[in-house]
Amino acid sequence: MFRMSLAISALDAVNRVHVWIRKFAHLLPSHDHVVLITKFDLLSSRNDSATQGMAYVGAMCVLGDSSSVVEDIGGLTTAVIAAHEIAHSLGSYHDGSGEGKDCHRSANYLMSPVASGSEETSTFANSLLLSPCSTRQVENFLKSTQSICLRKRASQKEKQKFRKSLDIEQSNKIRPGELFDRNRQCQLAYGPHYGVCLWCISGSCVANIKFSKKDCNDVNHAFCQKMNLEEMCETETFGKICCSSCENYIYYSRMALKKHRKKVATKVVNVVEAMNSTNI
Repeated sequence: MFRMSLAISALDAVNRVHVWIRKFAHLLPSHDHVVLITKFDLLSSRNDSATQGMAYVGAMCVLGDSSSVVEDIGGLTTAVIAAHEIAHSLGSYHDGSGEGKDCHRSANYLMSPVASGSEETSTFANSLLLSPCSTRQVENFLKSTQSICLRKRASQKEKQKFRKSLDIEQSNKIRPGELFDRNRQCQLAYGPHYGVCLWCISGSCVANIKFSKKDCNDVNHAFCQKMNLEEMCETETFGKICCSSCENYIYYSRMALKKHRKKVATKVVNVVEAMNSTNI
């Protein structure tokens, strides 16, 4: 099966955006940061699809450099990637490296180097939060002269109003997952026909209840979902990279085939019985 896709180096893409902003800065409205969202497949330095966004660290107040490129994965995921890149521009490195080395990437915070979900209750909502390391880095950036363009003197009245609204917001805050369950979150992110671990097999939506119990995961779930599973899962290498996706696809494909054969067999029996009745 031939599939056409448009791809570009993520670094090349963000550099082109920088050049464009500098060239047309006099025509653009006042802004702190530019986010370009694209359907192009952003490629890493290894020329694979592992990269989903790119931005320079600590460049929020540098003309042109205060910009990022985000691959449009869809729904809430795209927004999370955009927030991740903006945090880079605000001075935060990835968790587990650089100044963020004290916060482990497996905690699944916003600045984890890999955008992914988590079945663990303790880390499920972390993808929408900054880790303590990222928070410290952003705070240090905002206190430094590098953030001078973001500063605005507020009147005492405005400060009091802001503090009051913040106190009300904190007291009424509902934790992630209390307002919407996992199925509803999937629907909000991707559409009304989606749910937790749903697969489309032969036109039917089915769920694998064993999905979260298997010791078999995708290296990059978003990448696996882009691929033609029917073709790619036959290769051993891809089957290991997209272990969970392939196991589920093969399982439900077999179930659909078994159901189809049973349906055909029933039709054959009905036809034979009809022919026998006619002969009588």
